[in-house]
Amino acid sequence: PPSPLTSYTTYTDISVSQATSPDQFSVQPLSSKQLYHSLSMQMNNLYTTSIPHTVPDENLILGAIVAAAYQGSWYRAEVTKCLRSHFLVCLRLVDTGKMILCTSRQDIQPLWSMFGELPVQAVSARLAGVRPDSGSFWWPVETDWFRETVLGRDWVGVIKNVEMGEHGHPVL
Repeated sequence: PPSPLTSYTTYTDISVSQATSPDQFSVQPLSSKQLYHSLSMQMNNLYTTSIPHTVPDENLILGAIVAAAYQGSWYRAEVTKCLRSHFLVCLRLVDTGKMILCTSRQDIQPLWSMFGELPVQAVSARLAGVRPDSGSFWWPVETDWFRETVLGRDWVGVIKNVEMGEHGHPVL
């Protein structure tokens, strides 16, 4: 299901889960933080204790939703690119916004249907009305400062506009 953050609101409580620059970061709704934590624990329990099932190559297509292992935990992920000849799969962790590369078949498994009920948690966002001082790009000192300031912190946000971004995903 789509994220609850894709509808216009006056004020909404959010957490920044991934940050590249002021015009490229991901946010999660605080209202479902406990539900997401519960989902994460259930996924880790199931995928670390059950017999692994590989995803057939023909199912690793653009937009496919799978379970993916990353840094010792299991996440819901969307396939964004796949190079089958070398088994290199680019995935977007749909609940954090982080992009990862997967090179091991054991790290990608079918997503059990019970894990598809909670809406996607991460939504791409950009700060309205903020532009790089240099004109077309952010200096590393600016992106470093932004990342250190916002990443992993809770904020109150106002959704000014929703556009369709890459792969048809909303951008706030």
